[in-house]
Amino acid sequence: MGAGGTDVARESADMVLLDNDFTSIVEGLRLGRATYDNLRKFVYYVYTHNFAELVTFVSFIILGIPLPLLVIQVLAIDLILEIPVSLALITEPPESDILERPPRAKSVKLMGGDTLGRAAVIGAIVGAVAVLYAFGVWGSGGWHYGISSIADPRVYAMGTTAVLVGIMTGQLGNLISTRVGLHSALRSNPLSNRWIPIGVLVELGILVLMVYAPFLQSIFGTASLAPTDWIALFLIAPVVLMIEEVRKYLVRRVAKKGN
Repeated sequence: MGAGGTDVARESADMVLLDNDFTSIVEGLRLGRATYDNLRKFVYYVYTHNFAELVTFVSFIILGIPLPLLVIQVLAIDLILEIPVSLALITEPPESDILERPPRAKSVKLMGGDTLGRAAVIGAIVGAVAVLYAFGVWGSGGWHYGISSIADPRVYAMGTTAVLVGIMTGQLGNLISTRVGLHSALRSNPLSNRWIPIGVLVELGILVLMVYAPFLQSIFGTASLAPTDWIALFLIAPVVLMIEEVRKYLVRRVAKKGN
């Protein structure tokens, strides 16, 4: 006990209760587990869009398509667009069953193979869909496989902008799923963390400005997209969400049988 213990006892103790209340141990355990959970969610979320970006880079390199504009846009994803949501994700409140889980082994890593594997799979799916959509945009301008450049700079910019928007919308579906660990996102309260909606609105606002504001178009090499493009690209979000919902359902079933 911090208030009544001797100096020797406090110095040799593994834990000192400053408020002399044993319930503080429970609260400390709950918040400690929540912090670790949120850090894993943060790592997974960030690595997912990194893998999505990697897919686009590799695809463009294989096809011999110029990368400069895409590089600038991807840097925008990392430095501008992902910051509001990534920071909001760290503030997620503890999940309801967090104290019912068994203690994690010391061998469990923050960036374990399971986390990176999931990030690679989801990132690859998002990146591949975004790139395929860009191919469709370029195809409308006369491009086809085997051509290493796009004649119309505006059509090229529209394709890379579609990649940018596709990755961001895919991450939106990923965010909804990531917030609740192994629980179903379809049954969770979307407003349990007020910073998430704020972060998403800020992110989407910046994205819209990057796509339509002329002075930002010249900086980031973006081009205006039609409303139909936005609708099609936003369909990536529910696809990612459903893939993760199926995965979590299967994991829960396996865990239930194991118990």
